Amino acid sequence: MAENNSSRFRNITFKIMQASIILAVFFVPLVQFLFYLFFFIALFFWIIGLFYRRNLLKEIMAIPLFKPFLSLVILSSFSFFWGPDPGSTFDGWGKILQAFLSYIMLYEALNSPRIVKKALVGIVIALFITTTYGISGFYGGWEEHARRLTSFFTNPNPLAVYLLLTSFLALGIAFSAQFARPWRIFALISFVFSVWAMVLTMTRGVWVALPFGIAVFALIVGYKNRRYFTGTLIIILLIAVFLSLGLEYELFPSYFSRRVENLFTIDSGRERIWRGSWEMFKDNPILGVGAGNFSEVAPQYMEGRTYSHAHNLFIHIALELGLLGIFAVLWFVYELGKRLIPLLFLNSRYQFILAGIFGVFSSFFIHTLTDLSIYDRGLALVLVFVISLGIYLSQQEYGAKKSVGEIS
Repeated sequence: MAENNSSRFRNITFKIMQASIILAVFFVPLVQFLFYLFFFIALFFWIIGLFYRRNLLKEIMAIPLFKPFLSLVILSSFSFFWGPDPGSTFDGWGKILQAFLSYIMLYEALNSPRIVKKALVGIVIALFITTTYGISGFYGGWEEHARRLTSFFTNPNPLAVYLLLTSFLALGIAFSAQFARPWRIFALISFVFSVWAMVLTMTRGVWVALPFGIAVFALIVGYKNRRYFTGTLIIILLIAVFLSLGLEYELFPSYFSRRVENLFTIDSGRERIWRGSWEMFKDNPILGVGAGNFSEVAPQYMEGRTYSHAHNLFIHIALELGLLGIFAVLWFVYELGKRLIPLLFLNSRYQFILAGIFGVFSSFFIHTLTDLSIYDRGLALVLVFVISLGIYLSQQEYGAKKSVGEIS
């Protein structure tokens, strides 16, 4: 009887954690308070559930990507010993720890096709609400930024990154026969709106990254079936026609053309940051200046100016966590690629969602070469969701064991 009660309680805590972490992902672009609320609810019940598991350490150590992710947490923890500002160190360490815990919870939460489909539908609904509200506000005049779309965000750059992280999942759903036709149409509409919204954010890094991600998506689906490759090209053509009409009929503000003219121009701020970054790295090559401490040290190397980040993910990691941090990231990328790349050569029933995931990763990589909005906690959760989704697909294809949190 006691064992049955324990099993029942464990199931309850798992279900609450599962629903809460997925809801946290859903509310990232919509309501920050609810994003944090559901994240902490999920964390609370996940921690409670730990006390009802057998062979916990062995099971968690077997989670894919656990070891490289843990190495980043450990490296950032050491920053407390040499980071110049304890507050900044705590903030940087907390962001990495939060991403790490989010990954474990999402890895466990995405444990069945039904749950994955619900989570993806939630992503598309949130994407649609975010884009339609933002576009309406932009043209209706209630946007906070007069020249750049922000939607529910306070800054256009994080919004653009959120759209980049989710739009390709919508595109994958639009092609996937595993979803009902109404959802596929809805996903395609959401993708088109997201492209429109990305244009209106005036974020040049996303403008460059978006076509790259679409090209990767088209190549992956075209490798399997030329018909789908043609469909993707038609979507690209329609987007190009839309942009042309937008310019012709002044759907985009005059500021848009100036941003296009300077699309590949590196501004003086980034030049100053990257010049000073080399000097900062030479002084702290192995361990960096400590997690979260870039902005504290930057004025010493960047003509007395303060910057929040290095405008490049890999430079930023090298500066804060040193060569050891870069090694940990490369280890993480290697382990992830080892699981996902082989799926491209299989006749997978998830090929379109997989193409969407690679669209996310490829476009995100291009964007991180010039920006670092991913240090936003909500955006980090969405990226971790995409990573967890990729791991789930790889385990489905290779018949891996159930996740730690799945109840028999």
